Amino acid sequence: MPVVKELIDDLAHLGRHETPPQAAAMFTRTNPRAVANAEYRELLESEGWRVLRSHVSQLQRFAQSFGGPIERAAATAYGDALTELTGTSIR
Repeated sequence: MPVVKELIDDLAHLGRHETPPQAAAMFTRTNPRAVANAEYRELLESEGWRVLRSHVSQLQRFAQSFGGPIERAAATAYGDALTELTGTSIR
């Protein structure tokens, strides 16, 4: 992840905005009971990453949706992440 953060910082001047782009990490396909989630969250935060509280557990609903729409996606963790990033709820 340090390489990704470095690339974002290096390319920030290419944008038309005066402030650099914001980046955040989101855990996906996680096991909610795994201890590693908290460990990786701590590691990323210590490296300066914003880590979203929202996370997507390993769900068949998403795993089997390849190429097809996900009904009511806003009512899932992806909707929670959007709300967290924008401060606007779309439900």
